[in-house]
Amino acid sequence: MNILGLFVRFPQPGQVKTRLAKEIGDEASAALYSAFLSDLTARLAQTGDARVFCTTPATPEAMNYFSKLGEVEGRGRALFEIWKQPDGVLGDRLAAFFHWAFERGGTRVIALGSDSPTLPVAVIRDAFEKLADNDVVLGPACDGGYYLVGLNPKTGAIRGNRKLKSDHSRSDTRITAIFDGIDWSTASVFEQTVSHIIEMDFSLHLLPFWYDVDTVEDLQVLRGHLTATEYLNPVHETKATAFELNRLFQPRK
Repeated sequence: MNILGLFVRFPQPGQVKTRLAKEIGDEASAALYSAFLSDLTARLAQTGDARVFCTTPATPEAMNYFSKLGEVEGRGRALFEIWKQPDGVLGDRLAAFFHWAFERGGTRVIALGSDSPTLPVAVIRDAFEKLADNDVVLGPACDGGYYLVGLNPKTGAIRGNRKLKSDHSRSDTRITAIFDGIDWSTASVFEQTVSHIIEMDFSLHLLPFWYDVDTVEDLQVLRGHLTATEYLNPVHETKATAFELNRLFQPRK
């Protein structure tokens, strides 16, 4: 079973897109991130066999928000279930998600960030396909992190003649080791993760580079991308994001 986990935060002003908020304000940042979530939910509604909102914080307000978001985009039918992220750094939460997904019977599992609203769905589908023959799939981001990481429950046992090939009981340890000791929220995240993958002799497939939206400079890239997209195809899939961007950049009276 292909399981897609979308890592999300409740779009509360002052709690999301904090770097961006320093430039455009808490309310505008939260509204923009909410638009990201709306577009991603709609675009990913048919991707994978099961889709999961990996949410934080686990407040009743947040749970209600994501429950309604999944139902609205699914036209009354919940297309996303909800998994509450545990406490800890991102690496702890990623490892916990993969453990949970594998216990549910996931055979190819992807964790996807919610900072790349324009990421083509075809890239995610390709990631699922590549997990048939690779231990790890990574989607590198231009800021030194990654927008996607995918694993299979046999991580470390795909390619022949591996050091850990027959030790399936250590799968949990191997998963945790991928994300352990990473300097999260720095430009070293991708490099350090790849180093761990190489050290453990896992097979790796790299997806195309893509961009996250975390700064005002990233907003300019996003705005240019959407302008070109609308010119080429007026019926595009990021309407909510485009609307919030237009509101943000419209001349003030």
